[in-house]
Amino acid sequence: GTNMVVRGRGAISGMCWGHLKGPGTYMVRLRGSHITVRDVAFIGAWSWCLVLDRTENVLVDNVKILGCHVINDDGIDICRSSNVTIRNSFIRTLDDTIAPKWWCENLLVERCILWPDVANAVRLGYECADEDGHAFRNHVYRDIDVLHLPLSKRPPEKTWAHCAIYIQASNDALFENLIFDDIRFDEIESGDVLLNVKTFTTSWPWNKPDAAGRVRGCILRNIHAAHQFGDDAMLVHLEAKDAAHPIEGVAFEDVSGYGRISTMRTSVPAMR
Repeated sequence: GTNMVVRGRGAISGMCWGHLKGPGTYMVRLRGSHITVRDVAFIGAWSWCLVLDRTENVLVDNVKILGCHVINDDGIDICRSSNVTIRNSFIRTLDDTIAPKWWCENLLVERCILWPDVANAVRLGYECADEDGHAFRNHVYRDIDVLHLPLSKRPPEKTWAHCAIYIQASNDALFENLIFDDIRFDEIESGDVLLNVKTFTTSWPWNKPDAAGRVRGCILRNIHAAHQFGDDAMLVHLEAKDAAHPIEGVAFEDVSGYGRISTMRTSVPAMR
């Protein structure tokens, strides 16, 4: 629909359903244009919690997502959407808190508090689509507090790694002009991953065979940690599949309080 509003005060709860046992595939899915979601609490989703699916001109403001009821409880998934703003919100989930998928253009996430218990604070991609020139383009994540990163640590080489920012470019999708600005971490530990970027192929049935994605332009600016434990905290991992699917234009500006670079791997000198 068009000109839709979902607003509180109030709560939508899925606590009485188990994993993938609720009355729908997702707890809330919205599709359309000129949509506002404001002052609502979403509690205990049985799957993805708030899904913006083929939407345009969306505002999500002062939303509380209290997950950790089951795995696969992504906080907000922005799928095939454009001109989306998410602000002034608190998101705690087992799975990814913010997760753009398939493609997502002109996304602003600001003044939010994120807390992933198992997965990633921000994960872009994995499910990717190359549709009519759409891309993961013009994203700004700014003025964000990440209270904790997952207690369980997975090496960044793993497909299902646990990271603060995870970019998984597959299926010939383009990722460009991604900005992460003024991100604050209250507590980090040995093995935590700040940034993980991969161009790779996946086995999902809608993907093109051997088609990885491309990354062109990713800036991390004003990134600081309150405390650090261990020299291998907040690693950076960049891994390109080949020359045709490069990672280019990754820049760090005023980034402090971290450990070392983990790996920068590719079979050809296509990464810089």
